[in-house]
Amino acid sequence: MGNRKEIHDRVLNATDKEQLADAYKEWADQYDHDLLQEMDYVAPDHASKLLLSFLKDKNADIMDIGGKP
Repeated sequence: MGNRKEIHDRVLNATDKEQLADAYKEWADQYDHDLLQEMDYVAPDHASKLLLSFLKDKNADIMDIGGKP
């Protein structure tokens, strides 16, 4: 993972929004690869399987909307 581990550490240790945004901007191109391939991130897979278990219409369109707390 090399330099991207440093970016990940910066994300975890950011003390303000600007530091966090800068780290994610640097990480954006490799983010999906790093989480899925390097860090074995499985939450999206688990969440989608759980959601699917509750859906009556297995072909339903699902919209994922992120928002501010």
